[in-house]
Amino acid sequence: MSLSAYIKESTVTEPGARMTQRGLYESFAKWCELHLVDVPSKHAFTKQLLHRPGIVSSPCRTYYLGLRLAAPNEIKPNETIYRELFTRRAPGLLPAFETWVLDKSRPLELILLDSVLDRILGATS
Repeated sequence: MSLSAYIKESTVTEPGARMTQRGLYESFAKWCELHLVDVPSKHAFTKQLLHRPGIVSSPCRTYYLGLRLAAPNEIKPNETIYRELFTRRAPGLLPAFETWVLDKSRPLELILLDSVLDRILGATS
């Protein structure tokens, strides 16, 4: 997994888009932690990112131009990666993930939240 996987899954490349450098790096760092990947330095992240076509740094170097975070309905999770993560880190949530794989009409986050709430409420009754 790499910056390429993050860009593909969690961002949208489009002319006119802009994203703060800090915001994008923080989002990428969280993505790395979730995927059990070492977080590169901000300098290494910026260097890799600016080699991608269509993405440039703003003149004041506080924004990346041509890129934005994906809205929840635009996120494209890699099913193979997520299946492996759920198997290793949260096997109890794997059935909720499999439900999402079959029916993507609801966001994965809501299906997982429902599953967690069901488990919590079931344990307390």
